Amino acid sequence: MLAHIKTRAQMAEALHRFEQAGDTWHAPLIRAAMAGTIRFAILAPGARVQLRILSMRHDPRPLVMVVGGDTGGPATPDAFPQARRLIRWARFVVLHGAGGEPGHYRSAVEAAQRLQRVLIVETTGAALPTWVALKREVAGETPGLIVMVAPGKPAHPREAPPLGVPLQ
Repeated sequence: MLAHIKTRAQMAEALHRFEQAGDTWHAPLIRAAMAGTIRFAILAPGARVQLRILSMRHDPRPLVMVVGGDTGGPATPDAFPQARRLIRWARFVVLHGAGGEPGHYRSAVEAAQRLQRVLIVETTGAALPTWVALKREVAGETPGLIVMVAPGKPAHPREAPPLGVPLQ
């Protein structure tokens, strides 16, 4: 699934909902998109992004593509049909296998403003090594950042009840 949020009002509503849910780390992406300095998209497991979206021809603004695989679904590259293509497409790759922080995403916005095409892979700590191996294989020279849980800290994501299960 790839949601299209285009207007500033839709972005403001998305920002509000993300923050209500406790997700403050995506805020730098949303705010930069609201300011018109970048585009971004979040790709769910199994979904595909249209190649025209990856093209800079129809919109020359930098693009941050977020592969979202750390929210209970499959987190390995196999869950994303275009994983190889996206890694080759990117000029900067963030492999993110830890809890999100706004600073990580501000860095991605800054990288996009300099390099135009940034891929953020949001994955689990367990799947992170698979993504690292794939990046080395298909785009070993592409600069990037690996974010992982510090040794001795709980794995990412922490065990939580499935979405929709009431807590008592």
